This record gives sequence, structure tokens and C-alpha cells, in this order.
Amino acid sequence: MRHAHRGNVVFGKVRWSPVKSLQGPCIGLSEQWLQRLAGEPVSVACVPAQARLVLRYDSDKDGVRGLPALLIAIGSRNVWTAGGAVLLLPLAMACEMVRGQFQA
Repeated sequence: MRHAHRGNVVFGKVRWSPVKSLQGPCIGLSEQWLQRLAGEPVSVACVPAQARLVLRYDSDKDGVRGLPALLIAIGSRNVWTAGGAVLLLPLAMACEMVRGQFQA
């Protein structure tokens, strides 16, 4: 079976992998540990001036911030981590909402 490749999407085989970049201050975890958690599909960069962890897709300027960003990055590794991330994402979003209330 021949696979047609168009950008980051491979047709004929279920696979979609946009370029993902996880950037953050690397205070709690080192850059190496974040890379191990996120796996190969995500590039990790330590940006000390940045206040929060941010996951960006391709050229997305805003991205996803905080704990949800980490869960989505970890969830992009395989089906099992994706399932765990989907289960924990509502809790992570609630934590970010509470955190936002205290910062405002």
C-alpha cells in the first residue's frame, strides 16, 4: 500500500503529527526530564524568562499554557499516554482556572 505524504499528515496510515514545541522556565523539572516526559514528537526548550510552560503547534503564537500543556505533550507519545491525558485534562483545566482566579 502506497502512502501519500502531504505536509505533516500521512494518508493511508492514521498519523497526524504537527510540529510541537514545549517551552518553559524549567524550574521544577530540567529540560532533559521534560524531553523524556514529552517524548520524541515534542521539542523542549528551556526559556527562563517565560513565566509558564507553553505548548505551541507549528507557528501558533498563543499555544496551550500550564499543566494542560504538559498533559497534551505527554499524551502525544502514544495511545496509552493519550488516554491518560484525556482523563486528567479536565482536572488540569480546573486547576488552571483556580490558579487564574488567584492571579487576577
